[in-house]
Amino acid sequence: MEGPGLTQRVNADGVLLVAFDFPGALVNLLSVGVLQELDRILDEARRLDEIRAILFASAKPRTFIAGPDVDQIAQVEDAFQGAEGARFGQAVLGKIASSRKPSACAINGICVGVGAEHCLHRGGHLNTATQLAEQGLCQCNQALAHLQNSGVPRPSRFR
Repeated sequence: MEGPGLTQRVNADGVLLVAFDFPGALVNLLSVGVLQELDRILDEARRLDEIRAILFASAKPRTFIAGPDVDQIAQVEDAFQGAEGARFGQAVLGKIASSRKPSACAINGICVGVGAEHCLHRGGHLNTATQLAEQGLCQCNQALAHLQNSGVPRPSRFR
């Protein structure tokens, strides 16, 4: 079955493969349509006993998720609309964290921002599928730069 930017199928072992494939783009983006479809898929997976686990992957070579659809963000007209959109996105990703079914991310390339958060929501682990995989949370880098410029000592390591 296909939706906007996602394909899904269940294999013989009961693993639901959800593949990101943002149409017409070089990279996968988390648009409102993709999040709505992911929300629907997660609700369906929760209800169906034959789905035993979920594997998130990308149909694009060398990219998992490059982040949010910034064109859609640019169309946000006020703070309320932006906050509602952010809450919806966090709620969808929260369904991954609260699912009783195990899940994993097969990262085959770039995975930054919301893409990395998506993987972290499934239990705090980023799963690398190839040596091409690169992950990053730009929010962390920005926060560290801010701390360093404000005179606050930078932490030596993260756990």
